[in-house]
Amino acid sequence: FGSRGVAKENGSILRRVIMTRQTPQSWDRCFPTRRLLSSTNTPATSISSSLDKISIQDLEVKCLVGVPDEERAQPQKLLVSMDLILNKDLSEIATMELDQTIDYAAVCQAVTDLTQNDNNSWKLIETLAADIADLILQEFHPEAVTVVIKKFILPNTQWVSVQVTRQQLKQSQNRSSAFLRLRGLPFDVTPPKVMEFLEGYNAQPNTLVFDFNDRGHPTGEAFVEFQTADDAKRACKELN
Repeated sequence: FGSRGVAKENGSILRRVIMTRQTPQSWDRCFPTRRLLSSTNTPATSISSSLDKISIQDLEVKCLVGVPDEERAQPQKLLVSMDLILNKDLSEIATMELDQTIDYAAVCQAVTDLTQNDNNSWKLIETLAADIADLILQEFHPEAVTVVIKKFILPNTQWVSVQVTRQQLKQSQNRSSAFLRLRGLPFDVTPPKVMEFLEGYNAQPNTLVFDFNDRGHPTGEAFVEFQTADDAKRACKELN
């Protein structure tokens, strides 16, 4: 199944579980039919506007992206903008070394390497934006990141764009627990339906978090904590 494949379990219709997370610092890949980045994120529900940030505007990349196969036959131009929210005071930058902040040149190179790798392609820029956010969180460790992608595809428009915001997961008090990230959920799915789907895998109901975009609409993604890493691995293996 692709990332939009549908799984039917316990009478409910839910999309495939595609990633597992063993600790808040590392995700394991559990969906072998397409390349997926590791992730260290949760939905960003509230980010302080007083935090300092690094902004990268309109990084130009060439990327295989588009729903029709013919659109993905050739790379097309995208502009990628990123705001990285820091947990440091940039007024101290004069006394800081580069390894104490985020190297924005390295960020640009990492995003370019991801998008321009011939082995990678995306049907939706929404998915690409989420993967870029995941990459930045995992490799550069900002408090949060906002990614905007502009695509030049529709006539009579300057561009179409998507925006996603992600932030670091907070450390779980249960060191042996693990998280799963769910993608492609029906937009009207309810928490009881998700927990019904995960019944028998020791998912913790009070940890279920749905992701919403900047307009307050569900993205079809959610996060849930499991009692142990083995529970999460078993759910990922058996439900995929």
